[in-house]
Amino acid sequence: MMIQKSWGTVVCIASGPSLTEADCLAVKAWRDQSSKHGVIVTNTTFRLAAWADVLWAMDKKWWREHHEEVISGFQGELAAPYSFGQDVAALPLRDQQNSGAGAIALAMRFDAKKIILLGYDCSVSYGTHWHGDHSATGNPDAAKCEKWQAHFAGLAAAAEGHGCEIVNCSRHSELIAFRRSSLEAELADGGEACKREN
Repeated sequence: MMIQKSWGTVVCIASGPSLTEADCLAVKAWRDQSSKHGVIVTNTTFRLAAWADVLWAMDKKWWREHHEEVISGFQGELAAPYSFGQDVAALPLRDQQNSGAGAIALAMRFDAKKIILLGYDCSVSYGTHWHGDHSATGNPDAAKCEKWQAHFAGLAAAAEGHGCEIVNCSRHSELIAFRRSSLEAELADGGEACKREN
C-alpha cells in the first residue's frame, strides 16, 4: 500500500504535553476548509484527532499495543517506516529518531510548502506526553530531547532546501530549530481565519 498526497500546508500533531483538544479542534476546522490542507498525527494523539488524514508511528511495540484501537477508531490512512500488516503503509524514511520528526519528513515527502507543528515540546518540563507515559514503549527524557535538537536542525535545513517553511506553534516548546508563532496566526495566514479557544 502506498499513500499519495499533494497538500500545500500540513499540520503535524505530535504528543507533547502542551497539546490540547482545543488545538486539535481548531486544526480540524481549518483542514475541512480546503483539500490543500492536510493533517498528520503521531502515535496516541490519534485519540484527539481521529479525523486526521494520516497516522504516523515508528515504534513496533506501539503498533502492537494500539493497532486494534486504531483500526476501529481512526478515520485516515496509516503509515510506518516498515511493514506492519496490510492496513499500514510502509513508507521508509531515513534517519528519523522519533515519530514527530518522521511526521515532518513525511509531510515533506508529500511536497508540503508549509508545515505547522503542534505538540512538539522537545522537553519533559511539563511531563512526557499530553496522555502521560507510554506503557509499552520508551518515553522521552531530557537527554533524548537534547539529542533531538540537532536532528530537528537537520530537518530544518532539508526543508529550506526543498522550499518548505516549518513553523512551531506548540503552546510550550524548547525546540529551537524552527520559527515560533501562534496557531491562530498560522491557520489564518492567507485569509483563512480560524479561532482557537484558550
